Amino acid sequence: MSDSRGGVLSFIFNGQAFTLEGSASFSTQRFVRTSVQGLTGPAGHKREPSQPFIEVAVFDGPGIDLESLQGAAVGTAQLDMYNGKQVVLYEAVQVGMIEPDAAEGTFTLRLEGPRGRVIAV
Repeated sequence: MSDSRGGVLSFIFNGQAFTLEGSASFSTQRFVRTSVQGLTGPAGHKREPSQPFIEVAVFDGPGIDLESLQGAAVGTAQLDMYNGKQVVLYEAVQVGMIEPDAAEGTFTLRLEGPRGRVIAV
């Protein structure tokens, strides 16, 4: 395993590789715990569902069809990082708006799915 702490090597969705612009984030949590406050103080916590996701800023290019990304069927997303970890998102779909920045030639892609996994490779 590398001693690198950060950085992303690659991002692939449904077999298509994307050139990363800079930022990438993810979560594989399926539940989020939040505190509950009562009139007399803390009353415990509640557990709410959370959707695993991968969000990346990528460069647009001639081989990228934004319309097909927006209507993409369920697929698999994979984020490979320099620290030796791989994030895999199963049954992923594109969510939210894809809003390209024409001046920079970039857009942010957010994918969510019911199952995510972090693998140390």
